[in-house]
Amino acid sequence: MRLIVRIVFSLFLLMVVFVAQLAAITINEVLFNEPSGNTSLEWIELYNPSGQAESLAGLALVIDGVRVEMNLSYDLAPDDYQIICRRLLASGPTPGFETVWGDSSGYWGDSPEEQALLTPVELSFSLLNPSGSVALVNSADDTLSKFHWDNTGVDGSSWERVSAEADSIAQSADFTGSTPGFINSLTSLPRDLALERVAVSASSGQSQVTVELISRSFAPFQYGALFLSELGGDTVAFIGLEQFLPGERRAVELTYDATGEYLDLVVSLTEDYRSRNNRIEFIGCGTDFPGLILNELLANPTDGQTSEWVELFNRSGSSIELNDWSLGDPGRQTAVTFSSRTVGPGEYAVVAEDSTEFLRFNSRPGILLQPSSWVTLKNETDTVLLFGLYNIEADRLVYDSTFDYNVTLSRDESTSWPSRWGYSELKGGTPGRLNQTVQGVSGQTASIFVTPNPFSPDGDGFEDQTVITLHPLPNSGYKLRLYDRQGRIVHDFVQAGLSADTEIIWDGRTDSGSRLPIGIYILYFEQDGLGSEKTTLVVAR
Repeated sequence: MRLIVRIVFSLFLLMVVFVAQLAAITINEVLFNEPSGNTSLEWIELYNPSGQAESLAGLALVIDGVRVEMNLSYDLAPDDYQIICRRLLASGPTPGFETVWGDSSGYWGDSPEEQALLTPVELSFSLLNPSGSVALVNSADDTLSKFHWDNTGVDGSSWERVSAEADSIAQSADFTGSTPGFINSLTSLPRDLALERVAVSASSGQSQVTVELISRSFAPFQYGALFLSELGGDTVAFIGLEQFLPGERRAVELTYDATGEYLDLVVSLTEDYRSRNNRIEFIGCGTDFPGLILNELLANPTDGQTSEWVELFNRSGSSIELNDWSLGDPGRQTAVTFSSRTVGPGEYAVVAEDSTEFLRFNSRPGILLQPSSWVTLKNETDTVLLFGLYNIEADRLVYDSTFDYNVTLSRDESTSWPSRWGYSELKGGTPGRLNQTVQGVSGQTASIFVTPNPFSPDGDGFEDQTVITLHPLPNSGYKLRLYDRQGRIVHDFVQAGLSADTEIIWDGRTDSGSRLPIGIYILYFEQDGLGSEKTTLVVAR
């Protein structure tokens, strides 16, 4: 009996060792949704998570049920990777693995980043979208590792095993989209703070970088710092970082002053256990950006007009190519033009929803463009965005309402950039010309004050009159009328225009001179295109 127990125990140990050997090499990362529609850039990453070298001899891949021999005869070192790619080097216009994940010289191993990896193995295979599988098997067809996906994911981004011990996979979080030959971006480390993405803007005349960070540590991350520098130059901004909990995401904004229009910048973190995600190089902007700004817009065409339009102004000292620019809102943008068009220093360009309709009501500006599509401007709250070269946000306008009678939202050009917005003094605005702007907030209306209210115009010498005080916005075309509860006009106070800060003393009589009966009336004040204000007025005895 004791002998049988020993035999069974020995067999159990052999099985444990055998299973450990089977699990030694894993399929760790797969790129099947190739970048930019290519058909030659698929690859599979093998990884050895064990503490000893593991042989690749006799191992094969089974791709969607089809066995593909690898014919490898060497050992894979502990914590090392082997890339199996569809094409290693470019062939004419067809790129290879070295084109995208090497230095694109046409040779493998001629740069430090390439020398840090084992030479990728080129095999003939094809991976399926949106679902497929890859298995690693030995000569006896035992499955050593399996990798299955049922989601196409982001174009050009790989899928990674969350950890060598886990079966779950997820889209790579690396800012390049994949990590061939490196530890997976999703694998937690003792101390790892990662840069996820960088957004650049120069809205309101300030150069700003927004950096999104995430902690991929399995313990709280403390004592970090974020630096923004000119590439190969000085640091222009930095900030100390408070503690990050595991998995915590945070957006950090850095505002800086650096001369120039477009700048080569780099954002970096203090060193931790994974340096790959600690640095991102990008194109930023300096104090000379933006050269092109939003200047005027008609978001609410009325009185027969049907075309919305946006006016741009070149505030810089040099010409600007317009086909690098786009307009829109936070949800969608459209190219200003796909043709080569330039706007000179101090010149305007009008971008119209419909250029033919625009010209029915306006003279032709120096530059008039009609994009291939249009992002509709809302009559209520909306955000208009202007993007420049490298898709950098150049300018934005946030408004809460628009005006009637084709009164435009207009930038005050009498002050230096960034300047205030108001509304056009002229109905229809000044597209292609210097703005005539009245300072004010969109949606602002005149105010009415009535005192005393109620009042009693009965001739007894007490509160026989009331004072109506108006504080209109500076424009023309004011109306002040009194309506009864049936909506009939009982008194028209203004036949022409009113001047600002007007006081009207009223004795309670109608247009014909008769006294109004007691009751509740509606006092209605309207400014053409600039909204209206109403209040109740009570006639008593």
